[in-house]
Amino acid sequence: MTQIAKQLNLAESTARFYRDRFENYIPSVGEGRKKRYKPETIEVLRFIAEGFKRNLTATD
Repeated sequence: MTQIAKQLNLAESTARFYRDRFENYIPSVGEGRKKRYKPETIEVLRFIAEGFKRNLTATD
């Protein structure tokens, strides 16, 4: 998640918040500490971040 946050120029805590809030939409493999994120995760988190920048709600 640290690398993804850096790529998106987000605070790591923000990226983790998005990951936790939208867990059902985040493509990943494994569980717990062995969880790894697929490359598509970057685009999903980018979409979420852009939505919040446009003042959309989580429901939107």
